[in-house]
Amino acid sequence: MAGRVVAAEDVRGVLQTDFSPGSGNALQACVASMVGVAGPLDASGAGGGAVPNFIVDPRGYDAALGAWAEARGLGWAKVTLDAAGALPAGSLPAGVPRDALCVLRGKSPRGDHAHVVVAQLREGKPAALFDPHPDGTMLDGPGSWAGFLCPLPPRERVGE
Repeated sequence: MAGRVVAAEDVRGVLQTDFSPGSGNALQACVASMVGVAGPLDASGAGGGAVPNFIVDPRGYDAALGAWAEARGLGWAKVTLDAAGALPAGSLPAGVPRDALCVLRGKSPRGDHAHVVVAQLREGKPAALFDPHPDGTMLDGPGSWAGFLCPLPPRERVGE
């Protein structure tokens, strides 16, 4: 499956199905929504395993998502946001459009833990677009980081 991020109007809105502390699948649902994989999510992942639950991967979610993205010709880049929830100047990853979709992490409105939603950049700040939790209440306050699926630079061909 070649990697691409869908346009904001094409986000499928895949809902999370696992709400277990430390192993929930909101991140999986966000990524599935961003790449246009149809839900519902199940134990094998979205679309019959097309998008795994990165949270339960023993490598850690960041490494697992990075490896998954790279296998599809994409990169995974996280940017720490400022106190107002905006990207610091010059921190947008190369090749990422200024209106890109991203995974936005922040405080859950349902308790003292983190949650992620799909957001779209608007004037340098991620604006929540879709919450994979069935109650749809997004985040409580500004986000702490934004994660982008971005194009990888072309690889040099050996022997040319």
